[in-house]
Amino acid sequence: MPTAASQAVFTIMLDADDWRFLLSASPAPRTQHVLAFLAPRGTGEVLGDREAFAQHLHLVRRVIELIRSSTSASQPTPVALDEVVGRYLAVEVAGWGTCSIYYETAGRGTPLLLLATAGSDTRQYHGLMSDPALTSRFQLIAFDLPWHGKSNPPGGKRNTDYVLNSQTYTDCIAGVIRALNLPEVPVIVGASMAGAVVVEMVARHPHLVRGAVSSQAGPRVANRHTPWLRNPKVNQTLHVPEWTYGLMSPESPKEDRDRVWWGYSQGGFSVYERDIAYYSTCWDITKVEHMFTQNTPPVVLLSGVYDYSVPPDATRELAARIPGSVVREMPELGHFPHAENAPVFATHLLWALDYIQTRVNSTQVNEAML
Repeated sequence: MPTAASQAVFTIMLDADDWRFLLSASPAPRTQHVLAFLAPRGTGEVLGDREAFAQHLHLVRRVIELIRSSTSASQPTPVALDEVVGRYLAVEVAGWGTCSIYYETAGRGTPLLLLATAGSDTRQYHGLMSDPALTSRFQLIAFDLPWHGKSNPPGGKRNTDYVLNSQTYTDCIAGVIRALNLPEVPVIVGASMAGAVVVEMVARHPHLVRGAVSSQAGPRVANRHTPWLRNPKVNQTLHVPEWTYGLMSPESPKEDRDRVWWGYSQGGFSVYERDIAYYSTCWDITKVEHMFTQNTPPVVLLSGVYDYSVPPDATRELAARIPGSVVREMPELGHFPHAENAPVFATHLLWALDYIQTRVNSTQVNEAML
């Protein structure tokens, strides 16, 4: 008589301790999702049809949530977008041509250029762009890369022509900064792949940047790129948001986490996969660390401790390769700190911005004394 396991399409094999961590009503950091326990991060494995597992990852996650029988007590981020203004900007990018880039602004003061995570868009920053503690001191500017959000593919480019690498990414950001013609040099802020590129920006274009706040970046990132991300048999509007959902802290408001999920369900086919190809294959600190000098703009590295793709140890390893950088852990947050719990992230971001301003002021004083 066949057993239930032998009839299963796929079976998730974890050891007893891992199951206890995963099913806990309050999971410890980096134990909140089944993907955290699977190889190569853990010793767990999926037996049977792995493609079916990818197709049904959302059901796996939901079953685990029901077993936990717990909900986040955190309140969702209040978002009032009355003061957010959106418009388009013409930007020339080598290899892409003329790009009509959508961007949004809110607030007044020192410019903050906010870069979205892989496959995402400006909506990730709406929580911060409606926070008076930030908008009273800073001009927040978020933009959609071409092929993302409200930025269409450049003229003459096909929907599937999109490829992202260090050159096109940094050239696009530099082009946006120049085209905005800002009254001050901006601080650039990013998480995940954008956390990597802001480090590239201070190395490659230091004259365009006041400082960088990088979240969820390590010296390099492996094991985030899989064939499932572009498999036509795997529904990308379900799989991509599920692939990212578990990276967030279970303590962050569920409504905010669900909005991150919703944003990831709307990307163009293969756009997220192409972004992850940059993050997993192009980004490596060894490619730019020789560019750092004593005049490199200050870098603050923030690390959400629930992120099992880039744990705090990886961020500290990156900091050791960037002269003068500082690290601050965010014990309440995961891989999308700016979007999953904007008010909490804002406290860390304000600390980082104050640190950068102090460093800039100190450099200016030293230069004046020479």
